Amino acid sequence: MTLYIKDIQCSDMRYQQCCSLDKLSETHQLKDKDINVFGRMFSLEGVVMNRLCHKQMHLETMAALLEKYPELRRGGGMIIYTKTQTHNTFFDDNWLGEISVECGLSHWRYFTLSMNHCASGLSAINLACHMDDNGYQFPVIILSGEKSFSASFNRMSVGLLGEMSTACLLSPREGVWEIRDTKIEHIHRFYKNQDEMTQQERSELRTLFFEELDRFLARFSDANKEPDSVIPYNLNMPLLKRVAQARGWTSIIDLSQISRMGHLWCSDIFHHLSLKKNVPFPQTVTAFSAGMGITLSAISLIKSH
Repeated sequence: MTLYIKDIQCSDMRYQQCCSLDKLSETHQLKDKDINVFGRMFSLEGVVMNRLCHKQMHLETMAALLEKYPELRRGGGMIIYTKTQTHNTFFDDNWLGEISVECGLSHWRYFTLSMNHCASGLSAINLACHMDDNGYQFPVIILSGEKSFSASFNRMSVGLLGEMSTACLLSPREGVWEIRDTKIEHIHRFYKNQDEMTQQERSELRTLFFEELDRFLARFSDANKEPDSVIPYNLNMPLLKRVAQARGWTSIIDLSQISRMGHLWCSDIFHHLSLKKNVPFPQTVTAFSAGMGITLSAISLIKSH
């Protein structure tokens, strides 16, 4: 059985603001020295932020998707919201259920997928493919993106967080991208918060992370033919360049979105794919992401028309 990415809806640019690094002193607690480091070492120029609150940001995206595909309201389906660790405080609010009602999808099943952190978006595709393989064939909407609750959390050691909602529509019948393969792997070692690590522990983590990501992608690449383009998650430019060098991908990896978008939680890959929807090239794509814990996730796609 085959599953397709039919469409990807992103936040309307009316609600998005591209903020240069010198405008992030309040939202990301950036000082002049931080700006120099992120610009020089990580090639960051700014991040995209959304002026809507959490629920409204996702409602706007879902409503826009349903406006294009109103027939979805007539049948059944599933909504999967993918999150990292930040929205535990929203468990008391039925915001996802309210969105499904307001969009006319109250009869759809919906739930939140976490545990895989920023790899959860691609992990949700893996889950949907397994459901499809087992005979559960219905449209699935993967809803991604978060609003950070803390300025200090917005600033990571290897990048800066941005805000964008994406709604990826999966179909068992047709779509822009045919999903050829998916893979998830957990590194069998748990790491505490990097702020609490010793220098030796940080060094060990950097070494292990690269080695495991390189091994994971090598095995995934062996199972799939060489892609026209490789799309990574938007985080840690030096690491991504090192991985591209090791895999022989320096000419096909697309790092163009990182500098001005920032790391969009689980929305990175979906936003990037949306930009390639209506262009003839590439025909085949490998995309990958990683989440704290550490979870690695990858998908292989081919243009279906």
